[in-house]
Amino acid sequence: TWMGTKQPRVGVQDDQAANRVLDMDDEGTDAHLMVPTGWGSVVGLPNVELEVGLIRAWHRHAADFCGQFPERLKTMIVVSSRAVDEAVREIKQWGTSKWAVAVIPLLAKDVPIDHPDLEPIWKAAQDHDLAFVHHSLTWNPPYFPGYQDLWDNIFLGRLASHPWGGMRFMAAFIGAGILDRYPSLRMGILECGSGWLPFWAKRMDEQAVYVGGIAPL
Repeated sequence: TWMGTKQPRVGVQDDQAANRVLDMDDEGTDAHLMVPTGWGSVVGLPNVELEVGLIRAWHRHAADFCGQFPERLKTMIVVSSRAVDEAVREIKQWGTSKWAVAVIPLLAKDVPIDHPDLEPIWKAAQDHDLAFVHHSLTWNPPYFPGYQDLWDNIFLGRLASHPWGGMRFMAAFIGAGILDRYPSLRMGILECGSGWLPFWAKRMDEQAVYVGGIAPL
């Protein structure tokens, strides 16, 4: 149920960038960060070229849509964990665009964010001054704890997926030393709050000492 004082302007959902900006003016909003879909239905299919093709199409659309108001309409460069070379190419192609402010990974199932094969992506993001961000997907890879044991309960699924996804992403990213190797790289978590952050940071410190011996220096 829309809880605002007025309905969105007609055409905003019809790819009319000008209408979106007019609504932003009414709302007093300086900029919008738009999150691209995860295309969960194609992640994991044998045809990686289809995944890459959809990503390229998204970037062309972002350039057309956000490019009309690049100071106010922002979005992210999508990168595939199954096509690292293509991911780097997309970052290099679009990384200097005014609308591109971050890189968001499209992870295949069972590929962790700290997988060493993804190293060129982190370097390319840093080289183009792009943040690296996480947005949890409730029913798509890489999932969350207990996703197969929720009794088809969408409440539990959404309750667990966003904060756990953010916690896991942050722990893996920091624990793998990515920010040590790329000190100017920025990392962000979307749409799951941050009330858990003090507890999680403290627990990460404790576990780094407790099981730190399993990791290389």
